[in-house]
Amino acid sequence: STIIWIKGVACDMNVVWLVWAIAQIFSVNLMFYGIKNVLWYLYIPHFVFRCACLLLLFVLCYIIFARVSAVSNTTGSYVIASALCILIIAVWIYIMLCEARCLHFTKRSAETGFSVSQTRQFAPPTTSLSDHANGV
Repeated sequence: STIIWIKGVACDMNVVWLVWAIAQIFSVNLMFYGIKNVLWYLYIPHFVFRCACLLLLFVLCYIIFARVSAVSNTTGSYVIASALCILIIAVWIYIMLCEARCLHFTKRSAETGFSVSQTRQFAPPTTSLSDHANGV
C-alpha cells in the first residue's frame, strides 16, 4: 500500500509538481533580484520554499525507512538508508544556513547603505599629475 501511495503522489499529480517547479523558479528569480537591488524581503518566498522542501525531504526519508523495513530486516539496509538520509538532510540544512547568511548580509546592506552589488563612484574623477605638468 505504501508503493501505491507513493505512485499516487509522485506520478498522478504532475500538474501540482509543475506548478511547484514554476513557483520555485519564480521565488529564485525574486531572490536574485532582491540580492542585486538590496531588497532583502524578496528573499523570504525562496526561504519559505526551502523550508517546505526540507519537510518534503523528511517525508521522503520516512518513506525510505518504511520501504526498507517492509522489504528487508537486515542491519546493513538500515545503515545505508540512515546514512543516505542524514547526508541529504545535512547538505540541505547547510545550504539553508548559507542562504540565511546571505539574507542577513543583504538585510545589513539595506540597513547600512553599503552594497557589493551596487557600485558607485566614491568621488568625481580627478585629473592626473601628468595633465597638470603638460598644462604649465
